[in-house]
Order: sequence, then C-alpha cells, then structure tokens
Amino acid sequence: MSDLATNHDAAQLLSLRRSLHQQLVATMDVALAEQLQSDQLEAECRARLQQLIRTGDHALDPMGVENLIDCVLDDTFRLG
Repeated sequence: MSDLATNHDAAQLLSLRRSLHQQLVATMDVALAEQLQSDQLEAECRARLQQLIRTGDHALDPMGVENLIDCVLDDTFRLG
C-alpha cells in the first residue's frame, strides 16, 4: 500500500473518529450521565458507539470497530 493510500485511510479514520465523538456527545443525556459511576458511563458510551457504528455505513472488521471505539472513549474520558 502506498503512503498516499495509507494517509488517505488514516484521514478517513480520523474523520470517522471525530464524527462518532460528536454524535456521542450530542446524544448524551447529561442528567443521566451525572448520576452514573464512571465505569457505568463508559459502558453506556461504548454501547452507544457500537450502535452508531452498526447503523452507519462503515467498512470495518470487528477488531477495527473495537479499536475505533477505544480511541473515541480515550478522546472522551482519558486523553481528549
């Protein structure tokens, strides 16, 4: 695979990651989120991200889906 193709794929993945993060935040029930323990909130967000990916038109294998979800959760809870 060429560097150009790799860069294009990386850019698409980053764009998808940002889009999922925005959708997650936009659909989050803040009042409910404040009542949940951090591990419960993260589990709820993981389930919501799985649903968003499942209903979207994304060509990702199961490992790619899990890696993407982990990245979005890192952006949301740990690194972002």
